[in-house]
Amino acid sequence: CEVNRRYGVEVDLATAQNYLARRDVDATLFTEGINMLLFEGVAVGWVKRVGGRVNSLLPKQFAINNLTAPILD
Repeated sequence: CEVNRRYGVEVDLATAQNYLARRDVDATLFTEGINMLLFEGVAVGWVKRVGGRVNSLLPKQFAINNLTAPILD
C-alpha cells in the first residue's frame, strides 16, 4: 500500500475487491478522515477512517455481491 497524500491511497487487488464487495478493509492503510482508494492509479472509491475502523462510502446498490473470482488478472 502506498499513500499518495495528493491523490489517495494505492491498494492491492484484494483490497480493491474487498472494497467493491463492501467487505472489511484494513484501517491501517488509511489516514484519519476521508481517503480516496486507488488501484493502479485509478480511483475506485472513497472510505472514511474513524479510529480503528473504515466506513465504505460506496453506496450499497453499487456493491459487487457475488465476487468469487478476481476481476482482473
